[in-house]
Amino acid sequence: MIEIPQQAYIKANELFDVLPCSFEQVYGVPKASGVYLIHKKSVEGMKTIYVGKSGDLSERLREHYSGELLDSTSNLRRKLNSKYGTNMGPEMREWIRENCEFSFVKIEDSDLCHFVEAAAILHLRRKSEPLLND
Repeated sequence: MIEIPQQAYIKANELFDVLPCSFEQVYGVPKASGVYLIHKKSVEGMKTIYVGKSGDLSERLREHYSGELLDSTSNLRRKLNSKYGTNMGPEMREWIRENCEFSFVKIEDSDLCHFVEAAAILHLRRKSEPLLND
Protein backbone atom coordinates (compact mmCIF):
# COMPACT_ATOMS: atom_id res chain seq x y z
CA MET A 1 0.00 0.00 0.00
CA ILE A 2 1.33 3.43 -0.97
CA GLU A 3 1.48 5.99 1.81
CA ILE A 4 -0.30 9.24 1.02
CA PRO A 5 1.82 12.28 1.93
CA GLN A 6 0.48 14.74 4.50
CA GLN A 7 0.52 17.53 1.90
CA ALA A 8 -2.11 15.58 -0.10
CA TYR A 9 -4.46 15.49 2.89
CA ILE A 10 -3.99 19.23 3.35
CA LYS A 11 -4.89 19.90 -0.31
CA ALA A 12 -7.83 17.45 -0.11
CA ASN A 13 -9.18 19.36 2.89
CA GLU A 14 -8.79 22.57 0.89
CA LEU A 15 -10.82 20.93 -1.89
CA PHE A 16 -13.59 19.95 0.55
CA ASP A 17 -13.79 23.57 1.73
CA VAL A 18 -14.44 24.96 -1.77
CA LEU A 19 -18.07 25.93 -2.37
CA PRO A 20 -19.62 24.05 -5.30
CA CYS A 21 -20.44 25.82 -8.57
CA SER A 22 -23.28 25.12 -10.97
CA PHE A 23 -22.23 23.54 -14.25
CA GLU A 24 -23.22 26.74 -16.09
CA GLN A 25 -20.01 28.16 -14.57
CA VAL A 26 -17.80 25.45 -16.12
CA TYR A 27 -16.62 27.82 -18.84
CA GLY A 28 -14.91 29.99 -16.21
CA VAL A 29 -12.69 27.17 -14.93
CA PRO A 30 -8.97 27.83 -15.51
CA LYS A 31 -6.79 25.82 -17.85
CA ALA A 32 -4.76 24.37 -15.00
CA SER A 33 -4.08 20.96 -13.51
CA GLY A 34 -5.87 19.89 -10.37
CA VAL A 35 -8.44 17.72 -8.65
CA TYR A 36 -12.21 18.13 -8.83
CA LEU A 37 -15.35 16.86 -7.14
CA ILE A 38 -18.74 16.29 -8.75
CA HIS A 39 -21.64 16.71 -6.32
CA LYS A 40 -25.22 15.49 -6.79
CA LYS A 41 -28.16 17.31 -5.27
CA SER A 42 -30.32 15.13 -3.04
CA VAL A 43 -33.02 15.52 -0.41
CA GLU A 44 -30.29 15.20 2.25
CA GLY A 45 -28.24 17.94 0.58
CA MET A 46 -25.20 17.67 -1.68
CA LYS A 47 -23.50 14.30 -1.95
CA THR A 48 -20.13 13.90 -3.63
CA ILE A 49 -20.45 11.27 -6.35
CA TYR A 50 -17.14 11.55 -8.18
CA VAL A 51 -13.52 12.56 -7.65
CA GLY A 52 -11.26 13.19 -10.62
CA LYS A 53 -7.97 14.75 -11.59
CA SER A 54 -6.87 16.41 -14.80
CA GLY A 55 -3.98 18.23 -16.41
CA ASP A 56 -6.58 20.70 -17.75
CA LEU A 57 -9.52 21.21 -15.39
CA SER A 58 -11.33 23.48 -17.86
CA GLU A 59 -11.29 20.92 -20.65
CA ARG A 60 -12.08 17.93 -18.44
CA LEU A 61 -15.05 19.49 -16.68
CA ARG A 62 -16.44 20.73 -20.00
CA GLU A 63 -16.10 17.17 -21.36
CA HIS A 64 -18.09 15.83 -18.42
CA TYR A 65 -20.70 18.53 -18.89
CA SER A 66 -21.10 17.82 -22.60
CA GLY A 67 -22.60 14.42 -21.85
CA GLU A 68 -21.19 13.08 -25.12
CA LEU A 69 -19.56 9.66 -25.32
CA LEU A 70 -17.35 10.17 -28.39
CA ASP A 71 -13.84 8.81 -27.88
CA SER A 72 -13.64 10.16 -24.34
CA THR A 73 -12.44 8.20 -21.37
CA SER A 74 -15.16 9.66 -19.15
CA ASN A 75 -15.76 7.07 -16.48
CA LEU A 76 -18.21 9.54 -14.91
CA ARG A 77 -20.53 9.59 -17.93
CA ARG A 78 -20.49 5.81 -18.23
CA LYS A 79 -21.32 5.49 -14.52
CA LEU A 80 -24.11 8.10 -14.74
CA ASN A 81 -25.55 6.20 -17.68
CA SER A 82 -25.36 2.91 -15.78
CA LYS A 83 -26.60 4.09 -12.38
CA TYR A 84 -29.21 6.69 -13.36
CA GLY A 85 -30.19 5.46 -16.84
CA THR A 86 -29.31 8.82 -18.35
CA ASN A 87 -28.66 8.58 -22.09
CA MET A 88 -25.50 10.10 -23.54
CA GLY A 89 -25.82 13.40 -25.35
CA PRO A 90 -28.28 16.23 -24.66
CA GLU A 91 -30.24 14.19 -22.09
CA MET A 92 -27.13 13.63 -19.99
CA ARG A 93 -26.05 17.25 -20.32
CA GLU A 94 -29.47 18.37 -19.06
CA TRP A 95 -29.39 15.81 -16.21
CA ILE A 96 -25.94 17.04 -15.14
CA ARG A 97 -27.08 20.69 -15.37
CA GLU A 98 -30.13 20.03 -13.19
CA ASN A 99 -28.61 17.61 -10.67
CA CYS A 100 -24.89 18.27 -10.30
CA GLU A 101 -22.42 20.88 -9.16
CA PHE A 102 -18.63 20.81 -9.11
CA SER A 103 -15.71 22.14 -7.11
CA PHE A 104 -11.99 22.03 -7.78
CA VAL A 105 -8.57 22.96 -6.51
CA LYS A 106 -5.61 23.80 -8.75
CA ILE A 107 -2.48 21.71 -8.16
CA GLU A 108 0.62 22.15 -10.32
CA ASP A 109 2.42 18.93 -9.36
CA SER A 110 0.95 15.92 -11.22
CA ASP A 111 2.20 13.48 -8.57
CA LEU A 112 0.49 15.54 -5.88
CA CYS A 113 -2.72 15.52 -7.97
CA HIS A 114 -2.67 11.74 -7.89
CA PHE A 115 -2.24 11.67 -4.10
CA VAL A 116 -4.91 14.34 -3.49
CA GLU A 117 -7.38 12.38 -5.61
CA ALA A 118 -6.57 9.23 -3.60
CA ALA A 119 -6.85 11.06 -0.26
CA ALA A 120 -10.21 12.56 -1.25
CA ILE A 121 -11.60 9.19 -2.37
CA LEU A 122 -10.40 7.54 0.82
CA HIS A 123 -11.98 10.24 2.98
CA LEU A 124 -15.31 10.14 1.11
CA ARG A 125 -15.52 6.35 1.17
CA ARG A 126 -15.00 6.42 4.94
CA LYS A 127 -17.98 8.81 5.10
CA SER A 128 -20.01 6.37 2.92
CA GLU A 129 -20.52 8.94 0.16
CA PRO A 130 -22.12 7.39 -2.96
CA LEU A 131 -18.97 7.57 -5.12
CA LEU A 132 -19.13 6.40 -8.72
CA ASN A 133 -15.34 5.97 -8.80
CA ASP A 134 -14.28 2.34 -9.29
